Parts: sequence; C-alpha cells; structure tokens
Amino acid sequence: EYLVEQHRKESGLAVEFVCDLGADRWPSEVEATVFRITQEALQNVVRHAESSRALVTLKLRDEHLELNIRDWGKGFSTQDRKSRRFG
Repeated sequence: EYLVEQHRKESGLAVEFVCDLGADRWPSEVEATVFRITQEALQNVVRHAESSRALVTLKLRDEHLELNIRDWGKGFSTQDRKSRRFG
C-alpha cells in the first residue's frame, strides 16, 4: 500500500491496489521481493508504457502468492525488437 501511494503522489499515475491476502504476514524475504518487483514494474509503467493508470493485485491462490501488475499502455511487439533483450 505504501509503494502504491508513493507512485500515485510522485508520478501522478492512477494506481488501483487490490489485496486479498488476509492478515497473515509472509516471510520478510518474500515481502521484500514482492515490494521490489512491484516497484520496478510501476517504474516501467511510468517510463515506458505511456499509461495513465495501473492495477496492482495481490492474492492468495492455492497457498501461493500471486502478484499481477497491469497497465493500459501502448505495449510493444516482440517481433519489432532490435536486440534479444526486451525487458
């Protein structure tokens, strides 16, 4: 929630956050990893997607944590990339 709120304030990106994990905490390594992945993904939305909004969803699915980050940006074609790397 903190990270999403920071992105709203700093970038103006309209980020919706949906969390359905209950009250249980995850191991600190898992929480830190999810935080960093979300942070990088939201930065990429701002830098590259040209999207005005994003959706971050965290949910528990069969005892696994599922993180989904969606934007409504321009996207890219894997066929048009100039190198073997594309994010």
